[in-house]
Amino acid sequence: MITPIYDGSKSAGDILIDYTQNLRDKVEILTDDEINGLIGKLQTCADNSQGDNRRAIQNILNICQTELDDRDLVRCLVDAGLIVGINSIKGVSDE
Repeated sequence: MITPIYDGSKSAGDILIDYTQNLRDKVEILTDDEINGLIGKLQTCADNSQGDNRRAIQNILNICQTELDDRDLVRCLVDAGLIVGINSIKGVSDE
């Protein structure tokens, strides 16, 4: 997810906070494929980072993975008939 949040007057920490907040706000409208693509890019960043950076990247990865896990659980509950009236999950269609 490319986000135009860079402001040269902000610290790196502030940029990361903005990015994380923006991701939390927008992840629900991304498709599963878009989230998986983002996860791949984030894992590449984690592989090339050290120490505390990996923890920060893991927090961002958790946002993405939690959304995918929640969607999967909702699909399972719908398939089991425990949730009714849902034709699609935000960011994912039943097609």
